[in-house]
Amino acid sequence: MTRPRALAAGSAIAIGVWVLGCGGQPDAERRGDAAYGRGQWAEALREYRSLAGDKADPRVWAKAGSAALHAGELTRAADAYLHLAGEDPTRLAEAAEGLETVARAAERAGRADAMEQAVVGLQAIAPERARDDLHWTPIEASLEDVFVNLTGRRLRDDQ
Repeated sequence: MTRPRALAAGSAIAIGVWVLGCGGQPDAERRGDAAYGRGQWAEALREYRSLAGDKADPRVWAKAGSAALHAGELTRAADAYLHLAGEDPTRLAEAAEGLETVARAAERAGRADAMEQAVVGLQAIAPERARDDLHWTPIEASLEDVFVNLTGRRLRDDQ
């Protein structure tokens, strides 16, 4: 094999490996999207979580949070929304809304662990949604009451 042909063959192999390596993520996301569209929440969540590394695309974290909520995986939903907030600060409002939804679902399900994770996360990423001039707003006040009822603890010591 001549040197130019060997170089061309080596380049073709390198490009092929790169394309295959990059092609896995979109495929998993597409499979997750398809499962989500069919209402197969647990399958969608598995696909999205397979992409959810330390620096996953915020879009994947948002999809994972929604799929986890639908699947009843409340602590995973809260985790996904916290990652969303951490990975893309421009999506804090979306993450906070997701955490509020997790908190309400945890209340209905009697899940103190998920309630704590969601409410503490909400306080961390969007304290203005949890406090109004250092007082709980009506929605958050009810979350505080539910948290106390589920855990027997208050979130803040000044109450």
